[in-house]
Amino acid sequence: MSDLGKLYNFYRDSDDWWPQISFDTIVTDIRTTCINNHLVRAMNRNKMITAYRLYFKNRPDYIGCGTPWSAVHGWDSEALFDYKYMETDRNYKNVIPPSTVLRSTKQTSFRDNIRRFVKEVCFGEVSEEVSRKWKPGKATLVFGNEEDSGMKVIPGNPQRGQCAFLREENLLKFWLAELVL
Repeated sequence: MSDLGKLYNFYRDSDDWWPQISFDTIVTDIRTTCINNHLVRAMNRNKMITAYRLYFKNRPDYIGCGTPWSAVHGWDSEALFDYKYMETDRNYKNVIPPSTVLRSTKQTSFRDNIRRFVKEVCFGEVSEEVSRKWKPGKATLVFGNEEDSGMKVIPGNPQRGQCAFLREENLLKFWLAELVL
């Protein structure tokens, strides 16, 4: 378990990291990240399919007791639509004013990056840098938590070390994983 703790920052002491993020990341890797990594590789073995890997690492600035989310699934959709659900949800407004969380530089940058990217893909105008580096099955486009561009291409798949560890420890062996791994 100490290897798992190191991989997922169990012992990190920071204002922007807390135990729930470690747990959510492990669960997300087991349920989604590692399986999607494998799925993209498997799909690209078919010459009639071109599959690209996209990974959202961005997360809300604040996740606390009473907020309507405990993980970041769907956060990309919230950003794309300018966090409108969060602003209209009465339960959320009772916890913390939306402008506190949703209008930070980091979140507006994430929103702008994802909107620009969707527009580029829809109109076939993906930037030369991204199209040169983002190769099907060989690289991943990552939307991160950075305030500047927050969008970069990395070689290979996200969470490679974590996925290798989870696979070696047979932690990816559940009914859905059996179908694709």
